[in-house]
Amino acid sequence: MDETVRIGILLMIGFVTFGQEVAEKNTIQKPRIYFLHVNSEIKYRFSKTVITSKVVNPGKEASETVFDVTLPNEAFMTSFKMIINGTEYKGEVKEKEQAKQEYDAARSRGQSAGHIVAKPRDSNKFQIQINVAAAEKVTFELTYRELLRRRTGKYEQLIYINPGQIVDDFRVDVSIEEYRNITSVHVPPLRNDILTDDTEGKNKDAEIVRLSPTQVKISYSLTKSQQEILSEQGISGQFVVQYDVEREKNSGEVMVMDGYFVHFLAPDGLDPMPMDIVFILDRSGSMSGTKMKQLQESMLKILNEISENDRFMLVAFDNKLKFWRRELAQATTANIAEAKQFIQNTGAEGSTDINLAMTEGLKLLSQNTQESRAPVLVFLTDGQPTSGVTNTNKILENIRKFNEVDIPIFSLAFGQGADFDFTKKVAAQNDGLGKRIYEDSDAALQIAGFYQEISAVLMRNISFKYVDGTLNESTVTQTDFNTYFKGSELVVAGKVEDMTKLQDGVDIYARGVNSEKVALRRPLICVLPPPRPFPPIIPAPSPQPQPKHPNMMENLWAYLTIKQLLRTKDGLDDKDEIKNIEKKILDMSLKYQFVTPLTSMVVTLPDDSKPNLKSVNTDDVPQSESFLTLPSRKYSIGGAIQGMYGLPGRNMMPPALLGNRSPQISFDPFGASMSRRRNFNRRNYRTSTTTTHSPLSTISQVSTPRPAMKRQALPSFIVQVSKVNMCFDLSLKKSKTYNIIKMLKQRNGCAMLANTASKQNRALKMFASLKVEKFKGKKIQETINVDAIKNFASLQCDMEGIKLDVEKDQHRLRVKAEIHGRQRKQYDGILSHFVNMKCKIVRQFSRKGKIMAKVKCRRRGRPTLKFKAIQKTSSSGDSCWFLNKRMVSSLNISPTNYEITP
Repeated sequence: MDETVRIGILLMIGFVTFGQEVAEKNTIQKPRIYFLHVNSEIKYRFSKTVITSKVVNPGKEASETVFDVTLPNEAFMTSFKMIINGTEYKGEVKEKEQAKQEYDAARSRGQSAGHIVAKPRDSNKFQIQINVAAAEKVTFELTYRELLRRRTGKYEQLIYINPGQIVDDFRVDVSIEEYRNITSVHVPPLRNDILTDDTEGKNKDAEIVRLSPTQVKISYSLTKSQQEILSEQGISGQFVVQYDVEREKNSGEVMVMDGYFVHFLAPDGLDPMPMDIVFILDRSGSMSGTKMKQLQESMLKILNEISENDRFMLVAFDNKLKFWRRELAQATTANIAEAKQFIQNTGAEGSTDINLAMTEGLKLLSQNTQESRAPVLVFLTDGQPTSGVTNTNKILENIRKFNEVDIPIFSLAFGQGADFDFTKKVAAQNDGLGKRIYEDSDAALQIAGFYQEISAVLMRNISFKYVDGTLNESTVTQTDFNTYFKGSELVVAGKVEDMTKLQDGVDIYARGVNSEKVALRRPLICVLPPPRPFPPIIPAPSPQPQPKHPNMMENLWAYLTIKQLLRTKDGLDDKDEIKNIEKKILDMSLKYQFVTPLTSMVVTLPDDSKPNLKSVNTDDVPQSESFLTLPSRKYSIGGAIQGMYGLPGRNMMPPALLGNRSPQISFDPFGASMSRRRNFNRRNYRTSTTTTHSPLSTISQVSTPRPAMKRQALPSFIVQVSKVNMCFDLSLKKSKTYNIIKMLKQRNGCAMLANTASKQNRALKMFASLKVEKFKGKKIQETINVDAIKNFASLQCDMEGIKLDVEKDQHRLRVKAEIHGRQRKQYDGILSHFVNMKCKIVRQFSRKGKIMAKVKCRRRGRPTLKFKAIQKTSSSGDSCWFLNKRMVSSLNISPTNYEITP
């Protein structure tokens, strides 16, 4: 497919950008982002990040908005959904060719278009455009996973943020949970894409809370005024979290969950091995000017970092070789000074003979290195072979032939002219790493930073050995590694068959200083989740078994396996082998719903949404794609649904509320008599495993389980006071009306009432609607009725110091109230108790695996309230401190106090 219309889902840890293309800026208002939350949950170095953004079109005409997320190359997107006019549309991972066919079919109807955009470094980008009707809201939610790599002694999480405008509700939350104690946590100021020599300070707006030695929570939020100070376009940059865990001189830690294990190895206390390093540097004519100056600058930095125990050699090449010395030299002060002079006197000229440079460099290094030392070759080029042997396959064959002692080769592709596919293959076939160096002002820092990651070797020839019979060998990832560098981490994953053997039989073999065997203690074995002290309650039998979703450890194993297969594919030349590897990658990508280079995300929307997708310029490297497919007809409610399912229309709920599931009709097998329900012995029903002649037990085998009938579509409340989120539910009564909040002297505000249903809904038992009256002066300007059953666009209402937001969370209305500053007006209603209140979290702690806090709230003229709360996260992603009935009572917000009588 032509690159200009290719729809890309190309992924980086969270650059969120929204934009709009309008022809008449004076007449069409730009869609406004009023909500942007990023929630990243890191468990044992494996992160799950959810980006939620909500957009409203304040104009009187439909306008186009763009959801734009940039994710790291190491990340795999796992889900995407949009909520439009109360209806949820989910993405589905499909094989790329199938998705392409669906996209082309939609494109042939003129319903989608492509557009080329630039992408940040080392990243993939996902974009989708969609029309937003006047006054309509759209919610976007994207989820991706990534294994954080340890570099230079720390794990680092990057969240790129660039909404392009001021956002009303902006927040980033990062939670970290590790098995070992977390030794350091740092949040530097926002970065941009360009590296600097400056030492990073501290992000003053980020709040770091240590919940326990192994748990940390980080919160970062900016008000509108704070965003305006940064820029008229709001916040833009990389939000960074860095941390590390406690380390010992042992074989690492092994974590097991439901039959899958992951083994992390990063031992402490090992002395670095002396290194033999050869630098092979391109000095052909294309390197002239800025590139050569940046290469010289980077090499001067690198030479300053070489340890005095190391030996090194410099080889510059064009169509001929230029040696500093034809032997490895000790890194003495005099030799370093002489080498710097050689670098500064090296100019750019001639063509590019990569084969000559690589074979000669490997030959000299192989002949001169010793078994007790760690050899490393660093190769940098900005172009393609134009002299000598120019066939890249032949060059790869020669490199393998001359690399007699398995020297790891690290390849740097400098600039757009470099053949990155070739340099990646050189590294993949020789136990190294390929990296792209971007032509920017910080190119010298990129090269020097890369060398810093490989500047100290702690172990060579590392091998993970597990007792025979412990593992399913076909599922285990790579267990043999050429080199372990200081500050990094080795990871092995697989499927375990016998836990007892795994606990007794894990050995690490490696060579360290003086080629001596490295002795490491047994690893720590951690079974997740921890065993329960009491047997679990036996659940009631279900007529249809629910599909088992992969647990975190299985997802991590699948992630590592796919990454390893992709790297193996990079190093292959045989087309049949590549085809077999691609089939394995595709099968696993579809099973675990990962968007990889062989799969695409498909999103289905109704015809009238008129969506457009943007593809991405990925430097001509094929990547994973996103296609938008459009059905040939709109969904209709009513008769069409009856015909589809053969069910009476009055018993139906709209498909928008059911997602991809078929409608379920609630049925009470025990009749309507409450006395008969009370007499039913639940314990016998749940534990019985034999067939009896009781009518009750017979019916229960074919009926819908009763718990589905207890669901109530009543409002839930999230109140933010002094940046502390508190949430609670109310036990409202049927056929009653409740005062949620009302300004006693109406003036430019609103009032909210909760009306509970006078009749029971068969599926929900009882439901409620909200009535919102908006005032301008003392007159009612607008009355809005929000129903939990019907579709609706979320609404907002602003008063002095109070902001109300109503949304629907599945079949439940959710009221979010943000109360800030001092309110001079008088209010009445359930939420009025929070007015003029100030709250703070005194202490956070963990108890029985749950995060709890001591909260203190005070209000002028009233006693200070002190209570405990437990942290919960709703399905919409809001994290808050849940107040139970006792706490709600202590706050004097019992609904009986605010019931409106006729």
